Amino acid sequence: MIGPDWPADWAARPRYLPWQARPRRNGRTGKCPVGADGRPCDPLEPRGWRSWTDALACVTRGEAEGVGLVVTPALRLTVLDLDDCVTPAGLTPAAQAVIEEFAGAYVESSPSGRGLHILVRGACPAGWRRRPGLDVITTGFVTVTGRAWPGGAPVTRPDQQARLADWHARHAPVSTAHPASGRAQPSRAPAGDWFRRAGQARNGARFQALWAGELAGSPSASEADLRLTLMLLYWQPQLSDAELGALLLSSGRARDKLSDPHYLQRTVATARRYRAV
Repeated sequence: MIGPDWPADWAARPRYLPWQARPRRNGRTGKCPVGADGRPCDPLEPRGWRSWTDALACVTRGEAEGVGLVVTPALRLTVLDLDDCVTPAGLTPAAQAVIEEFAGAYVESSPSGRGLHILVRGACPAGWRRRPGLDVITTGFVTVTGRAWPGGAPVTRPDQQARLADWHARHAPVSTAHPASGRAQPSRAPAGDWFRRAGQARNGARFQALWAGELAGSPSASEADLRLTLMLLYWQPQLSDAELGALLLSSGRARDKLSDPHYLQRTVATARRYRAV
């Protein structure tokens, strides 16, 4: 059920979609954004965005389980999605530290009640987007509940651009840090005009977000890996499996799982099968 705490100034923007709980291929249940026809839709397609009132009405009528916000860089809003940080004993120390870091930001419970969403005003710098238990989202679909965490519904929410940049640099995962500075390296843009054209295409915002390491509306990191692989194959169909794997590992999606050669090979093979259909 949607709570009463969602900020009114954000509710005034038509950037919402209702979502339905739908099974994924891995057997888990995902939160799938749906359009006016009740079918799954691309959350980054602005023509389908709805008002807060319209999306909420779908929940009231029983047509959807909840409401989600579409986040894009133009919004200058960074969502810190913390998983499994609410325990019977209270918040984990890591989650409490993030809340204290961004005092004045809007904080709410996740749909499951086991996580938190911290919505920070400001654009996150390029670089890492995932840590264990934490997703940094600047492009994509984010479920919202309107159930503010105690102290998480401030009347005013200050711009925290500078604080966000400092926090992002200090918490860069070790695996993506530059050995000299300890700061996260932004994903490297490969050579060739194709990369620029991919970023400027109709689905360029999704491509750029996936390349940066974000989920970009994907229900899981694995599906985001597959979506980026399919896009890379569209723009560079001549690449060998080894070249495609190296390209993926040069993106912001690089992490321990993607570095597993068996997982990487499966992802590439699955993308090639989809392209062949």
